[in-house]
This record gives sequence, C-alpha cells and structure tokens, in this order.
Amino acid sequence: PLGATPEYLAGHYILQGASSLLPVMALAPQEGERVLDMASAPGGKTTHIAAIMKNTGMVVANDANRERCKAIVGNLHRLGITNTVVANMDGRKIPGAMKGFDRVLLDAPCSGTGVISKDPSAKTGKDSQDIHLCSHLQKELIVAAIDSLDAKSKTGGYLVYSTCSILPEENENVVDYILKKRHVKLVPTGLDFGTEGFTKYREHRYHPTMNLCRRYYPHTHNMDGFFVAKIKKISNNIPGEENNKKEKKKSTSKDDDEVTTDEGVEEMEEEETEDNKSQQNTAKNTKPNQQKKYQQKSPQSSPKNKNTASPSNSPKKKNQQNKAEAQGRDDGLPDVKAKTSKGAEMGRKDKMEARKAKKEMKKGALKGLDDARPQKKKMKLDDGEGGSKEAAAGAAVSVEEKVTEAAAPKQNFQKEKSKKKKKNKNLNG
Repeated sequence: PLGATPEYLAGHYILQGASSLLPVMALAPQEGERVLDMASAPGGKTTHIAAIMKNTGMVVANDANRERCKAIVGNLHRLGITNTVVANMDGRKIPGAMKGFDRVLLDAPCSGTGVISKDPSAKTGKDSQDIHLCSHLQKELIVAAIDSLDAKSKTGGYLVYSTCSILPEENENVVDYILKKRHVKLVPTGLDFGTEGFTKYREHRYHPTMNLCRRYYPHTHNMDGFFVAKIKKISNNIPGEENNKKEKKKSTSKDDDEVTTDEGVEEMEEEETEDNKSQQNTAKNTKPNQQKKYQQKSPQSSPKNKNTASPSNSPKKKNQQNKAEAQGRDDGLPDVKAKTSKGAEMGRKDKMEARKAKKEMKKGALKGLDDARPQKKKMKLDDGEGGSKEAAAGAAVSVEEKVTEAAAPKQNFQKEKSKKKKKNKNLNG
C-alpha cells in the first residue's frame, strides 16, 4: 500500500485528494508569514502550507479534537516540519488567545455532501437539523477566523473558507453572513477552473461578488465536491461596536460635565440667594438715610444758593448737582457693593463659618430661654422659703387678677340671663 512504503515513512510524500490542494493554492502563503489553520486534522493542508513556506515563518495548526491532534503531530514529525505549532482548543475562542495572523485557512467541519462517493452514510445519516447545526457552527468559526486576522498586514490579511459540501446553506449563506458582519470583501481565488458561486438560490439573493467563489462537482471536475472562497479583511474595526464605544465615551463625558455643572449651579444659586437677601436688607436700611442726605446736599435747601441764579440756567450748577447725587448714592450704598463683592468672593470655608456662627447664636438664645423658664416657676412656688414678700404679694395679685379675668365673662353671662328672665316674667304678667 502507498501508506506503508519506505518513501512514505521517510516523509517524501503524503496521500491527499485533489480537492484538498485547492484551498492552499488559493491561500498562497508567503515565506516568513504567520498562518493559522483553524481545523487542521489530520494535517494534510497544514503540511502543504509549511512546504510552500519552505519551513519558514510560523504555522499554527489547531483542532478541537485532542485525539485527531495526534495525527497532525505524526505527519509533522514524519515530514520534518519545524515551523508548526500544534494547538488543541475551540476555534471559536482563538481570537481571545491569539490574533494578528497574516493568513487564515478555515476548512470548516461540514455535512460532507461532497464526499458521498467516499462516505455513503452522509446521504442517509444527515437530516435538515444536522445541516442547520453545521451552518451555525461554520458562521461562528468564520467570524472567529476574521477576528484573528490582521487587516494591516503588509503581505496578507486573507482568509480562505472551504468546505467539502455542495449545499448553499453551508457555503454561500455563510460567506454572505460574514460580508454583513465584518469589514471584508470577496477577492478572486486565483484558481483557473471551477464553476462560479451562486448569486441567487431559490428565494435567497446573495451579494453580487459571490461569483468570485468557486464550486467543484464530482461529475464535472472528477474530484470531490468542494467549495472555495477567498476573503480579504479591510479593517480591524467591528461594525456596531465603534458607534457603541463612541456613544459610551460621549455619555461618560456628558455625565462628568453634568455633575460639575450641577455643583457649580447649586453654589451660584446659593450665592445669588444670599446676595439678594443682603441687598434687600441693606436697601431697606439705606433708603431713609439716602433721602436725608439728598435733602441735606441738594442745592435748593442750602441757604447760600437762595440769592444765586437757578441751577437750570448755569451748567456748572448742573454738574455740581449730578456730582452731589452721585456722591449721595455712593455714600448711601457702600454696604451693598461690599457685600456683593464679598458674596462673590466667599468660599466654602467662609460659608461654613457663617453657618456655625448662626447655629451658635441660636443655641445661645435657646439657653437663655431655658434659664428663664425655671425662675418663673420658682417665683410662683417659693412664697415663704426665702423669697421676698413683695415678690410673693405680686404673684398673689397676678393670680387674683387672672382669676377675676377668667370669672368676669361668666358673671356677665349670668347677669344677662337674669335680666332676660325678668323681662319674660314682666311680659307674661
């Protein structure tokens, strides 16, 4: 058998189908690049990539099945490949572990409808539910593959998506999905043969560039049924997340501005209310003083100006009057300006001190009231225990007055009643 010859065991060749060569030919890896093979077992395409790269750069061969990773390691050792790292992890989690690859090959797990000649069970053992599950997994893997690519790569930024299936649900549907989800575009595969991909299938209408994909059929190309698509990543940004980040930044900046402006507004409002109160009080106190000063300083009231000409005739007198009025206003309102300027310059510490002083004043007043209350009681109670006789007499008089005052309305009411009774008797008699 071909898999047991000395040449095979020495690593001079590897057995592979003709269709398996097509994805690597479309990928066209360059020497010195970083390449990821997301579903690489048993390692046929991985070894092909390493051979084209001439054992330079780095190849990451990943597979989710740990048992199948052993086949990758065996082929790598047998063929003498030293630039490949084998990884065993879920392909959907690769972007969280490593990114920045120049090229990615995704030979996705599929229903196998293109290799029914090799595996007839694919025809009988698969139903619509299995195909739906395969399609969902392929969409998740292709999104992860695009996220692990580096769009700024000088030589790469390409993804090759391939399946051994001929169903549009696993091929065109998946490629159309990634065109909508990420900043990517389809590019020519570089393969000279094969039929074009579907741009419409039944009720589906795909992207017009879907004709750049290539389909291969067993009855026309004498190889397994296959699908190959080459995708170029345009930008590392993810649609939707850019706007969300910008909105979050704007909202956080707005919140900070609102907090600061609210604090400032509250302080300004407090200062304005205090200033308004002080202005009102000072204006009330200064109005009579202003009127007196105006009367004193007006030239009409002064005896010196009685014999002189009227102030309306001489411009000098007008200027003097205006100056006198201005002086009177300035003399009458010195506290308002000072208080407004102080209110504007007062800081938080001055406000706190003023509040403390007010509190202390209130406490002192309350203490005075508390001290005054028990003295009145003592004055009433301490008649013979050391209190003065005059105080006791005064207290007795005050008590009698209160009693008489309380009894007076009753006596008047009784008198009125008796008068009414007498009048009724007289009327009846």
